[in-house]
Amino acid sequence: MESPAVLVKPREAAFAVGGPLVAGALLGLPFGIMALFDGALRLPLVSFGVTLIMLPALQIACAFGGFAVSPRQTVIAATEGLGRAGLVLLGLAPVVVFLLASSDAVSTPVRVGTVAVGLSALVGMRVMRRTHFGDEPTRNAKLLFGAWAAIGNGIASSLFFETFVR
Repeated sequence: MESPAVLVKPREAAFAVGGPLVAGALLGLPFGIMALFDGALRLPLVSFGVTLIMLPALQIACAFGGFAVSPRQTVIAATEGLGRAGLVLLGLAPVVVFLLASSDAVSTPVRVGTVAVGLSALVGMRVMRRTHFGDEPTRNAKLLFGAWAAIGNGIASSLFFETFVR
């Protein structure tokens, strides 16, 4: 069993930060060096910002829904979900580079970014749900988590488009 002080595994933290950092940089790349650095900063901020805003809501919803989930378990689930989402973004990086390099359309970064970030969010949410509620959650747990995830992804999508659509 892990030490109570260890909530964040270094590997998960590295993927959670590295994936959005690399993806944001790649999405800014077609617009110049300043946009590269800007994207590298903004995508991780959107990712972590929405997570920090939404975790208390998940904890409160679990309490009202009758699920005995500790705040520690919620943080562990979020860390693993963010780590896996970051890993997906890192895995998609070569594809993103290829698509950005082979297209001169101005809308390509937003389209490619939307798909890459959306896929990573789906994988991250799935990992988070399994870590949070177990391998076979009840129907009510699925509904609760699905509603929470839909709201969080709506906020994240809005921020993503505000950030990357110039």
